[in-house]
Amino acid sequence: MSIPAFRMPPDGSCTKDRHAGGQTLVEFTIALPVLIWLALAIIQMALLAHARATVEYAAFCAARAAVVHGDQPDRSRRAASIACMSLATTPPRGTDPLQELRGPRSPASNPADIRDLLQRYRDSYMRTDVRLHTDMRGDITAEVTHAFQLTVPVAGRAAARVLSRGGAERTAEEDAIEHEGLPSIPVRAICTLPAEPGAPRRRNR
Repeated sequence: MSIPAFRMPPDGSCTKDRHAGGQTLVEFTIALPVLIWLALAIIQMALLAHARATVEYAAFCAARAAVVHGDQPDRSRRAASIACMSLATTPPRGTDPLQELRGPRSPASNPADIRDLLQRYRDSYMRTDVRLHTDMRGDITAEVTHAFQLTVPVAGRAAARVLSRGGAERTAEEDAIEHEGLPSIPVRAICTLPAEPGAPRRRNR
């Protein structure tokens, strides 16, 4: 039994297929970093959108605290800080992904949970600033600014350069975050609520 000899096609199609495969590999190698960067940018923009929605809710909490408690700005800042705790970059070490399926658990059963929550609150309080204003009708306006950390590699620092206004608007908390290697940008929101009848009145300072 004779084996037919292999002959190169006269049009050189075998060589063309080999060159086409190499070209595809080169194109994929060039496009891969761009695709990864785009995916990271989409993730960072999604986190930033979540941060804006959270800070808007924090502004409502700050304005509500001012309406209820009157001339006590620290209560408004604490209310806004609690609302911004979900923006903490480090999740609590004592969290359990299956805890929701197992039912509620008392925080006192795990002291580590309490320490983690206090740490998250402290970090949120240091990054959150609240300014209150009262107009002639007694309506209270709360302006909340939160130094949001951009934690996504590469895309976070690029977003900080594009979105950050820099200069005199940077706070000491933001500079401290920069020293840790995590850039941040100020996320602001404003909420105005009418004063309730009989509620303590706040005076502008």
